[in-house]
Amino acid sequence: MDQEQEVWIPGTDATRSNEPPRAALDDSYEKTMYLVDLWRNWYANLSDIDRFDMMFEELPVDFRIPSNLVVKSAIESFGVEFVKDRWNIKGQPTPIYSSEEIKAQYKESKEEKTKKSAKVSAKTVDNNSISDAQAFAEINSLVDELEYHEKLYYDDNSPEISDYEFDMKMKRLEELEKQFPQFKQKNTPTERVGSEFEE
Repeated sequence: MDQEQEVWIPGTDATRSNEPPRAALDDSYEKTMYLVDLWRNWYANLSDIDRFDMMFEELPVDFRIPSNLVVKSAIESFGVEFVKDRWNIKGQPTPIYSSEEIKAQYKESKEEKTKKSAKVSAKTVDNNSISDAQAFAEINSLVDELEYHEKLYYDDNSPEISDYEFDMKMKRLEELEKQFPQFKQKNTPTERVGSEFEE
């Protein structure tokens, strides 16, 4: 004797076998909205594996590559080997970094850039001996550095450089802006309210 397929009831386990019916074209608005809401709740209660199974059923095999967002998300949830075996992924996935790892890499990159720029800024450079391109690059670099260190100092309360080093960078920026006014930025740190370098 054939049993009728059981439809999901809110509060019970959601599985692929008890998927609610989808709305038909001739259903009333109220019935359509009820079925849409029921289906969304059922989908939200599915296990992660079931949800990804459904997504991969809709994803053509040619699109099952490491750069695809569904594939990336699956790898983050289940790991590379499991995803490759279960959903037939083509190619070698690239590493996926957590938001903490990305922040750490950004901070490390920013610190390295700051250290390199500090060495350049610490040197006594004759402004007449640098080209427009060099001045433009150094002004932009100094503005980025000063904004970064201001944020660390005022917002995060964790300065990475001394007040003296900060002041030297500010002074260097002011010198370059006077020599190359065409490259002076609109919101330059040297003209902010409260800056001792403000004219």
